[in-house]
This record gives sequence, structure tokens and C-alpha cells, in this order.
Amino acid sequence: SGCASQTDAFGDGCKAPNAIFNYVTGVALDSSRHLFISDYLNDRIRDVPLLRLPTTTMLESSQNPAPLGQSVTFTATVSWAGGAARDGDLVKFVSGTKVYGTVPLKGGAASLAISTLPVGTSSVQAIYEGDADLYGSRNTVLQQTN
Repeated sequence: SGCASQTDAFGDGCKAPNAIFNYVTGVALDSSRHLFISDYLNDRIRDVPLLRLPTTTMLESSQNPAPLGQSVTFTATVSWAGGAARDGDLVKFVSGTKVYGTVPLKGGAASLAISTLPVGTSSVQAIYEGDADLYGSRNTVLQQTN
């Protein structure tokens, strides 16, 4: 209905990139990630769809330092402002170009045991690539193997 090229200060079903709020009286977020803003003096309720949301990945090692050949369990925890990332989303555990494994999240956590780290310091990284709703994030542990 003409919205492809129409933009204005009010929206009215079209994009309003230059909209100015004039006395906000309420804000609500629904489960579909739409932010509704009540704009009293402009006589509007603005619907702002939120796209992907940011996440945080935390990474822990079960023992650091660890003896050569000993299994070390790395646990990644992925969260966002609304809680844990979705069960089944994947976390990849890498060190340099070596991919040690990809593990699905359960309750916001994914764990992988690695017993093949070389002697010295390894930069082990947990990478959450995100999904349609959440941005990816990553974290690194410097693992010492003796």
C-alpha cells in the first residue's frame, strides 16, 4: 500500500526512521521481541521489532594447569538478558585451527573433555555462533599443560 517508498515522522504502518517520541507513557516487550512504545502526544503506539539479541559466553576449565595427557573438561555457559541460550544451539571448542568438537547446549551449558592438548599454553576458545534470535559470542581460556 505504498509503504515501499513512504517514510514519515509517524509510521502509520510504514517505516518512520525519523520518528521523534513526544511524551512516552509506556513501554512493553512481547514474546515475539516487539517493543511497543506508547507515545501519548503523537497519539501513537509504536511497534519496534527487535532483531537478534546479544549474548555472553563464559568458559571454564576443570583444571588449570593440567598434566600432559590428563583429560580437561571445558564448560561454556551461554546467556542473554532473558536467561540461558536455547537448548540444542551449538558451541564449538577450538584452539588455533584445531576444532576439538561441537556440542549442543543443554540448560545454557555445553561441556567437552579434551585430553590431547600439547605441552605449554593453549588458547582454548568456546564459540557460540548464535541463531535467528541471538547474536553469537565467544570466550577464551589460556590452558596450561605440563
